[in-house]
Amino acid sequence: MRTDWTITITDYRGARHYTVSAKLRRWVAYGSTAAVAICALGFLNLLDQGQRIGALNTDINELDSQQLALIQQNNYLQAEQQDLLATIRHRNQRLVSLDNGVQRLESLLGTDNVSQQTAALEQRLTSTTDLAFEKLLILRSIPRGAPIPYKGVTSNYGNRVHPVKQVRDFHPGLDLRADMNTPVMATSDGIVKRAGYDANGIGQVVEIRHNYGFTTIYGHLDSISVEEGDVIRQGDQVGLSGKTGMITGPHLHYEVRYMGKRLNPKPFLNWNLDQYETLFTQQQAIPWESLEKVIARNAQQQLPPPVAQRLSPPKVTLTAASP
Repeated sequence: MRTDWTITITDYRGARHYTVSAKLRRWVAYGSTAAVAICALGFLNLLDQGQRIGALNTDINELDSQQLALIQQNNYLQAEQQDLLATIRHRNQRLVSLDNGVQRLESLLGTDNVSQQTAALEQRLTSTTDLAFEKLLILRSIPRGAPIPYKGVTSNYGNRVHPVKQVRDFHPGLDLRADMNTPVMATSDGIVKRAGYDANGIGQVVEIRHNYGFTTIYGHLDSISVEEGDVIRQGDQVGLSGKTGMITGPHLHYEVRYMGKRLNPKPFLNWNLDQYETLFTQQQAIPWESLEKVIARNAQQQLPPPVAQRLSPPKVTLTAASP
């Protein structure tokens, strides 16, 4: 059964009547219900979107934190990379410097051949250092350098007219120009064989016995600083120059002997690593080949390669003579 509704609206103009059918009422009810449903769905959708936006904001904040951490890490890695590059450049410079040094040392030692230049730097350094140590040991074991600051020679080795006797005789050493009381240094390691006055004309004298059969003599001394049996290091002071004995003026008489045989001391004055081979050609009376082998064998026994790589040349205060 359908029931219509009558709506009456009364005002100063009179009453007006409106009829609302049941069908219209149903459509209004349906529309209201639909509107409420749409509003509810919209609210739920807004609530869901809000939650999603909140989650996205959380993710964005987390990503921002991660980005900041990555930027800081990247800055740290870049700084570390710069430090590593600086270290690599420094080490490359040291490596180049070391390679140049090895090449110079090889050239100085006479071993700069193609096979060594193409060998590994470490191997070249080891072999070159061992050879350098052997040569330095030879230089340390055999008299070398001038025992006083070199100012020239007043009388050479060999035959001459004796300045006091005025007769021709053999001069077994060099007379080195020297002022009074000039410090006289040992030219090699050794043991003092004698220290005192020599009645044969060279006055106050010190004789030192060195390794491998060598002996040095220092004559006309004003005073002596050592005693017989003292162990002497190369560069140690043995006395002061003077004019004792048969002499016309102050100077130092200097001799070098091998197995008792007198040698010309002059080639020994300038003997060093730069002119290493010169002594061997100028003093052929000495069996250098066998002597070098013995000293090289002693060098290997005294200093194994790992220690030899850290070896620095001995400090010697001897003065080399001018050419």
